[in-house]
Amino acid sequence: MDPTTGTFTSMDTYSGSLSEPMSLHKYLFANSNPVAYCDPSGHEASLQGMVAAMTISGILSAVDSGIIYSLKNKESDTEKYGKSVYGWNLATEVMMGFLNGFILGFIGYALCLLLAFRIILSAVGLCIGIQQIGSGIDEITSTNGNNTLGAYTIAKGVVLTIVSTVGLAKSGAEFFDKYGDGKVFGKTNEYDYDTVRKTIKQSKAGQKWGTTSNGIHQGELHYSDYGMDSPDRLSSLETRLGVQEGTFDGSLDGFNSFTTQAERVVAEASRNGTVRQIDNKTIYYVKGAANPKKGVVVIVKDGKLQSMMPSDEKSFNKLC
Repeated sequence: MDPTTGTFTSMDTYSGSLSEPMSLHKYLFANSNPVAYCDPSGHEASLQGMVAAMTISGILSAVDSGIIYSLKNKESDTEKYGKSVYGWNLATEVMMGFLNGFILGFIGYALCLLLAFRIILSAVGLCIGIQQIGSGIDEITSTNGNNTLGAYTIAKGVVLTIVSTVGLAKSGAEFFDKYGDGKVFGKTNEYDYDTVRKTIKQSKAGQKWGTTSNGIHQGELHYSDYGMDSPDRLSSLETRLGVQEGTFDGSLDGFNSFTTQAERVVAEASRNGTVRQIDNKTIYYVKGAANPKKGVVVIVKDGKLQSMMPSDEKSFNKLC
């Protein structure tokens, strides 16, 4: 950022997550809401979320510790030591439960920033939930069991099982969204543009592109054909858009980035007023990151992306 103007001088280095559209914007800070969020790293608007997670975890743990201690020890402690000692012991359990939950909330939140750990923790939670249900049933069916404690344990296990199942489903969907194209934990399989062409049309990003008059998918046409026949054009687009060299590689992830950048051009040009309407097409232009006079145009028709190509300010200004 340039502190003299209060503006960003370059795009965000974080690629963002497809499951969080706001994170895909390269010029937004703290999800465009710095009052409600903090973003010290520039990658995650998460500081207040971490505090909230720690507090909620602490409260739930305190309540759970208090209920379990009360169900197990209320009668025996009251009979042996009196109500005052029982009350003190209960308060101690609640305080320790809150402290343990607060610490676990911090650890869990930190781990959950990584998708792999979200999947692992959800799976562990699912196993614990099932185990809790079994323990509750054993408590109820045993000869000297505490039916109330057993019922509570079952209820807690059911809730944990449901929450963990939902979390596992969401994390799994995000995993396949990110790595379903062969990219696993940062290691991308080799692709060529002819191979990826076969997957573009069915992808989420591919649905944002229109077709030619003879039914050819514009995403396939402008990405795969560029890569096979005019690789210098993709390289030029990377330079003009200010993205890392090799971003538009021969993979579905590369096409996703290509589509994201096309949408950014549309959004940025709309804000800057560099938009032209010709017939039934809308043309959006942004200045180049390396050379302002050498920019990029995106053509949209009927709400669908049609093309993204290198252009220049002079040519764009000649459009009526």
